[in-house]
Order: sequence, then structure tokens, then C-alpha cells
Amino acid sequence: MLALLRNNQDIADMLNDICDVDIFPQCRPMDDEDGRLTFSMSGQTFARDGAGSKYILFEDGSVGLYDSEGECGRIADSLQDFFVLMVNCPFWRDYIRKHAYSDIEALQELAAETFEEHCEMAQEELDIDLRAVQKELADGLGVTLYDNVARDALMKFYESATRTPRIKTAYQENDGSITYSGGSLFA
Repeated sequence: MLALLRNNQDIADMLNDICDVDIFPQCRPMDDEDGRLTFSMSGQTFARDGAGSKYILFEDGSVGLYDSEGECGRIADSLQDFFVLMVNCPFWRDYIRKHAYSDIEALQELAAETFEEHCEMAQEELDIDLRAVQKELADGLGVTLYDNVARDALMKFYESATRTPRIKTAYQENDGSITYSGGSLFA
């Protein structure tokens, strides 16, 4: 899928517009912030978002996020699962509410409400029909749009994000102390 996005600017632009995922022309080494940052697993950075967070394809094939605030965690077990999450749950970070994942029906209700809010925001602020762009993006990437997003996308996201081993980071501060990440966006 990365090659497809690198060769099709229209699809890459849609992914960036509705999912805030900007695919790099080629994978890059993970940023070690001048030797001060270490990860518990190696990988390559393949994309970023508008806030400076980086998407990483780890050596085990899973996809993680290292955000601009130092949070790190797995978000998908494969690139395919990553794109399923992005396309089915645009603005996916709004779905990180740990309490909601204990009841699948409540999670589906939350997912539907959150998606409706995103549709309204996209229409008002971006003047785009989120559903139409989402369908076009899904078709372009060969990703299924699910009726039950909670069961078919969000629970996979939660299971991936909370499974062990977690992907952790250690950052050496200016004073020599070390700050560790918890390894999960659901911490």
C-alpha cells in the first residue's frame, strides 16, 4: 500500500486530508533525537501527521506512533490493519477512550457519534463530504468500510495497542534523567 500511495498523489492527498497521514516518499530511519531517544524495537518511519507525530513500521510488521509529546505505542498489527483503522476511523485519535472498549455496543454507539461529529466538522470547516471521500479512499486503497466499526476496526486497534510486548521509549533529558513511555496510547 505504501508504494500505491507513493505513486498515486490523489489517494495520498485524500489520506492526508481526512486521516492526517502524510506518507513519506521513502521510509526513513527512526529519529533518535541526537542519540537521546531509544526504542525497544527497531523499525522505519513511513509517515507523519500535522502535529509532528511519526508513524513507524516496526521490525515485527506492526505499526506504531511516536507523537510530538513523547508518547509511543502500537496502533496496528500490520500495514493493512493500519489503513483499515485510518479509513474507517478518520481522525482516529478521537476514538482513544479506554473506558469505552469494555462494552462493544457502547463502543459502536461512541464510534457512530464520533463519526457524525467528524462529518459535520469536515463539511463546515473543510467543505468536504467525509463519507464520499472516505468511500473513494477505501476504494483506492482496497480497504473495506465496515458497518460495525467498533467490532471490525476499533477492537483490533485496542487489542494491538494493549498487547505485549509493548513498544517503549527512553528519552534522556538535559539533566541526565530518563523519561520512559508507557508503551500504549491507552495507558
